[in-house]
Amino acid sequence: MADNGISRQTTVATVLNGMRYDILMGKYNEKCRISEVELSNKYQVSRSSVRTALQMLERDGLVHIQPNGRKMVTPVDQKYINDLCQTRSILECEAVRLILEQDVMDLSELIRIAGLFHKALQEQDDKERGKLLSEINTQFHDQLFILADNKALIQCWNSLSPVCTALLEINSTLPLSMNEHEFYTSHLKIVTMLETRDENIIEFIRYHAYEASMKDALVAIEKSKEI
Repeated sequence: MADNGISRQTTVATVLNGMRYDILMGKYNEKCRISEVELSNKYQVSRSSVRTALQMLERDGLVHIQPNGRKMVTPVDQKYINDLCQTRSILECEAVRLILEQDVMDLSELIRIAGLFHKALQEQDDKERGKLLSEINTQFHDQLFILADNKALIQCWNSLSPVCTALLEINSTLPLSMNEHEFYTSHLKIVTMLETRDENIIEFIRYHAYEASMKDALVAIEKSKEI
């Protein structure tokens, strides 16, 4: 039974991750109707797994389930990306503010994660490097909320995190030369600013999580249309 439960969680996650990515990348037409059968065939999962995934995507605001049961993709435009990045930055700015207020802060795990960026950047395969950078990026920003030690804030972040993670994955598809800033140096700067209790970190986080992230996402989405 346990194995079946884990297997179903995996299949639901497969649909979720794939759908989030495709919707954010604009691979569905505006108000496109979703077919459970087609998705079931595409991802090789049961319709019940697809149905569960679509219900979760509705909570993300990416799918609308109508009273008659029809599932429609919610269009993602520049305003959606802007709102997502802006809200993320608001939460992260509050997280670093709370960290700065602590008498003692243990940044050892954040430093360890930041160091992983340097190693990932040595990967020669573009696809694999992008995957690694996306995973490390998510770990780093999750750790900021853990360090903030505010349960309500963490709950807010957990609600937003799945879509933000999909956006980070999209950003990581850009060639390194096209990124707004280099992964290792920008995250190392965040660590350094926390270590020195530099209050300018709040403004840097606002730029990092909002302006830079939004710019990279819009460029990556536009670039994908050329392929």
